[in-house]
Amino acid sequence: MSARLTAVVIACALAAAAVFGASLWLAYPFLQQKRSDAKNYSANSHIEAANRQMSSLEIEGLGPDFLISPENIKKSQDLLAGARPALKEASREIGTARDDMEAASGLSNLPGWYGGYLEKKVESASLRKEQVLELVALTEELAKFYGSAPPVLKAVEDMDRLQGQLISAVEMSQSRPDEAIALLEQVESSFEQMRQEMNSQWQQTGFEIFSMMAEAATSNNAAAGMVSRFAAAARAGDQAEAQMIAGELDVAFAAAPGGQDAVGMWWDEYIKPRTEKFQELQARLEELDSEARELYRERS
Repeated sequence: MSARLTAVVIACALAAAAVFGASLWLAYPFLQQKRSDAKNYSANSHIEAANRQMSSLEIEGLGPDFLISPENIKKSQDLLAGARPALKEASREIGTARDDMEAASGLSNLPGWYGGYLEKKVESASLRKEQVLELVALTEELAKFYGSAPPVLKAVEDMDRLQGQLISAVEMSQSRPDEAIALLEQVESSFEQMRQEMNSQWQQTGFEIFSMMAEAATSNNAAAGMVSRFAAAARAGDQAEAQMIAGELDVAFAAAPGGQDAVGMWWDEYIKPRTEKFQELQARLEELDSEARELYRERS
């Protein structure tokens, strides 16, 4: 081959390579968007799978009022047992979706609107993951609650029964003070025994509800002691002492919760904040999804 022919061949090859390279460069953003589309489609599929798992949960209906019978307690425990595997699977699906979204958003030469859209979707996946973690923590706390149900249920029933006796003692403290004092001695002894039992459960399990039940028993015992002093003053005919104690009884009773009230206080402190956090995350998720849809509609 002559030198001239060789030069022509080389020139043609270089020209073809240049044309191919230019074509590839022009097609590169399109190819990147196609790759991103595939990742986005995969991520949405995993999010839908996670949503199906979470929609199967029925723990939203659980509340402190479920602690009213062994049957309801068993139903609650069964619901929680079914929630664990569903949450585990939802967490896995959301983790995969987030990985896909991050991979999609990391591609170069994407249109501006698409980059913003993918940023919303990445944040959305992260918030869904946070939601699942809140639900996991919630189910663990509820599992402890319903797992401790028998002694708590007994304490609730005993506390409500003893409060009924305490009210009866108040009603008879002026007309039959001796009977009232005898009844109050039994009530005080029972509240003290309950306090000791709840403290023992607290020391064994570390579960906060037992500590709160023990505090409720202590408050009720203090109220019973004040009623006993009132009955003793009435029996002695000491009206000044009786009136002074009567003025303090309302405060004492207000500080002495019933059994279900004590459970409700625990619920408000340890369960309600998690459900509220879940709802806050849900509100932000809905905002992000709306913003992402708007970006997709306005794409150019």
